[in-house]
Amino acid sequence: MKHKIIILLFSITFFTHQTVLSQQNINGGFTYNGNYRTYILHIPGTYSGSVPVPLVFNLHGYSSNATQQQFYSAMDVVSDTAGFLVVYPNAVNSVWDTLFTSSAIDDVGFLSALIDTIRQDYLIDTLRIFSCGISMGGYMTYRLACELHDRIAAVASVAGPTVNPIFDSCQNTPPMPVLHFHGTADSTVPYNGQGMWPPVDTIIQYFVSKNGCPLFPDTTPIPDIWAPDNCTVTRFDYSPCDDSSEVVFFKIFNGGHTWPGGTVDIIPFGNTNRDINASVEIWNFFRKHKLQDTFVSVDENIINRFVTLFPNPAQKEVMISSERPILKISVYSSAAVPYHETRTSGINEIILEVSDLPSGFYIVKIDYDKGSEYRKFIRM
Repeated sequence: MKHKIIILLFSITFFTHQTVLSQQNINGGFTYNGNYRTYILHIPGTYSGSVPVPLVFNLHGYSSNATQQQFYSAMDVVSDTAGFLVVYPNAVNSVWDTLFTSSAIDDVGFLSALIDTIRQDYLIDTLRIFSCGISMGGYMTYRLACELHDRIAAVASVAGPTVNPIFDSCQNTPPMPVLHFHGTADSTVPYNGQGMWPPVDTIIQYFVSKNGCPLFPDTTPIPDIWAPDNCTVTRFDYSPCDDSSEVVFFKIFNGGHTWPGGTVDIIPFGNTNRDINASVEIWNFFRKHKLQDTFVSVDENIINRFVTLFPNPAQKEVMISSERPILKISVYSSAAVPYHETRTSGINEIILEVSDLPSGFYIVKIDYDKGSEYRKFIRM
């Protein structure tokens, strides 16, 4: 099957808020940590601004960009049908900070800030924010699963494993629903691992154990509806798991370093499977999950999250920054046991000493003159 690359020219219309009558692509950007960061936000025609909708991150691979990932994955088509927003961020110099690169860019902080930026103009369901990506975008997605678990409800990776340092930051985090696609003939990111990334089977078993899933999956061979793609797929479902999580793995036999169902065949990267469509499967997976928040009942659609915590996980100190003056900081265990309370005179930044806390999962309550916000962090 031959696929022609079609260059699409979009008419860009900027909206300050609310009603969108037809699907739109918004080119946006803001300065974060001294770098001007850009993104493309796709808004489906069904978006009205009156009902909160899910938000999906779709992260490009190394040396690629947001425009290419938007075209290649064709996730906009799924967005227009299902009614979720999808955002395609750009990495600095096309390289995500995945912990195996030497990048000093804080991409975890940038992507968290991007959520806040989108929330200023669009009504999103903050319990249903998801991330997916291909190759290095998949690596970055796994990092978000561990370090931004208080904001990301589920993750999916295409041809992008995690790297060994990520396992350390995931040790004390709650279960995370994980979907993974990988080709056995992937020569760019070998199925059996290389260097800092372990074999795919090891990654799957790690999250199976972490999520408290059954050791033996339900196995489903996918019908080989397009033999010319020279590859077949078997689906492995590990469920039920703790906290309504699950692990799903699409093993693509003789598949390459490609997005199943992608708009073009990228011949140098190997076979592209056409028995499944990754964008469709990703949304079918995401739509079943939402963020587990059992500590407080807060109307997420009223509260604006303008707070950043860094580093997270932390060992000694956590810097808390807010765009609004902070009056009080309170730290609680996941069981709502109070540990610390710090009153301030309305400053916007405070360093919180956490070295005396036992390792584990905590909630920080930030009080302002009007209202409060809750954020989660991990003491390593």
